[in-house]
Amino acid sequence: MRVPWQITKPFSIYINNIKGAENILKGCCIIASSHGSSLDALLLLYLFRRKLVFVAERRLLNHWIQKFIVYFLGKSIPNKTDDNITLCASKLQHGKTVALFIQGDIHPKYKVGKRIHTGAVVLSCLTQIPIIPVKIENSNKIWPVTYWPLRPWRFHTVDIKVGQPIFISKLVEESEFQDMSDDLFKKIMKL
Repeated sequence: MRVPWQITKPFSIYINNIKGAENILKGCCIIASSHGSSLDALLLLYLFRRKLVFVAERRLLNHWIQKFIVYFLGKSIPNKTDDNITLCASKLQHGKTVALFIQGDIHPKYKVGKRIHTGAVVLSCLTQIPIIPVKIENSNKIWPVTYWPLRPWRFHTVDIKVGQPIFISKLVEESEFQDMSDDLFKKIMKL
C-alpha cells in the first residue's frame, strides 16, 4: 500500500514559518533533524514532499499510529540493528531520502544518556550524499512526547529552519565521527 505525502497536508496548519526551504535538494539526501515530538516525522514528510526512510526505534512499530507514520508514509529501518547503516546506505544509493533524528529517542523513559547519534555523519561519509540539517521548534507543545494521543486542539505554531547542505569528506577518520556529529547538532540548534 502506498500512501502519498499529501496526507500530511492537514498538519501544515501548525507551521508558522519555514526558513531555508531553498536548501531542500530535489534528489536524495540525508535529513538530520532536531526532535521534540512524534509530530516531527509528519512535518518532515510535508516539508520534503516525498516518501522518506526513517530510522526509528523498534518499539515505535508497536502502536498503530506511529506504525502508520514511520511505515505507511515512508519506510522504517529499526535503530540498534547491526546492519542499519548498510540498509540506509542501500536506500540512499537507490535514490531514497533517509531521515534521522540525531538526538535519538527523546522519550524520558527510553532515552539513554545525552550522546548525539553518529548515523548521519557516517552515512554521508560512506555515500558522499549531503546532509540537510533541519530544526523544528515547538512541535512538543502540540504533541508532547510523554502524552500518547495527538492534541490537535492545543493550537501552537511550529517554526522550521532548513540549513545549507553539509558534505562530509571520505577522508574523515572513524574516530572523528562523534565530534563531527556533536558539531552537526550544534549547527542544527543554531539555525
